[in-house]
Parts: sequence; structure tokens; C-alpha cells
Amino acid sequence: MANNNDISKSQERSLNDLTSKYKDLTHEIQIATNFLETLKRQIIDFFELLNIDNKNGVRVEEKVNVKKVTIKQLKELLNIDVGLEDDIFNNVVVQVDIDKTIDNMIYVVGLAKPMAKKIGERLRDLQETKYIDLEVSK
Repeated sequence: MANNNDISKSQERSLNDLTSKYKDLTHEIQIATNFLETLKRQIIDFFELLNIDNKNGVRVEEKVNVKKVTIKQLKELLNIDVGLEDDIFNNVVVQVDIDKTIDNMIYVVGLAKPMAKKIGERLRDLQETKYIDLEVSK
């Protein structure tokens, strides 16, 4: 029968081997990610230079990054008194569902549709950032 000490040493060697492989793989993934981002930037630059938006199944696509905003930012956007600077409520971070907010303003609050849509546009400007990325066709 195997000694508990032998089993512990075997487990220790296995754990050391696994953690070493994990660190190596993490490093390789970081290198590959950096290389991918460099290639992406070069391709986007060539597309812009040549005024094209796709080549060999790779295409430029405009994407939207939705940021989270604070209640204070929303109050400022809607011209609502912010109150005290250190108010806990002002520092709550949220992600706004703009389409549902527009609907609520029209059907619940009773705002005119053009006014609600204008507020929606201002919310989009506050919350959304557009950026260029590459997509590979399938």
C-alpha cells in the first residue's frame, strides 16, 4: 500500500506541473492577444487607406460599447437638481435601457413622443461609444 507521504508528493508534483502550464498558457494567450490587436489595427488602417470595408472574408464593422453611468450623470443630463455631492444615490451606477425609457416617458409620464425621443438621443450620447472593429465572415 502506498505511503500517504508518497501520494502527497505526487499530488504536489501534479499541482506544480498544472500551475506551470497555466502560467505558460496565460503568457502565450497574452502574446497572441497583443499580436491579434496589432494585426487588427494594421488591417483597419489599410481598409481606410484603400477605402474598402472588406477583403477575403474580413470586414470592418462599427460596434457600440454601452457604458454604465451614474445617477448623478442622468440627473445632470435631465436638468434635475443633483443635490448633495456625496449623496449615495448620485453615485449608484446603472445601465439604461434607452428604448424602454423612451416608452415609459411617452406612456407612463405622458411626454410628447418627439420630446421623449430627444431625451433618448441624449441618453445614447451619454451612454454609448462607437468604435471600429473587424469581423470574420463565417
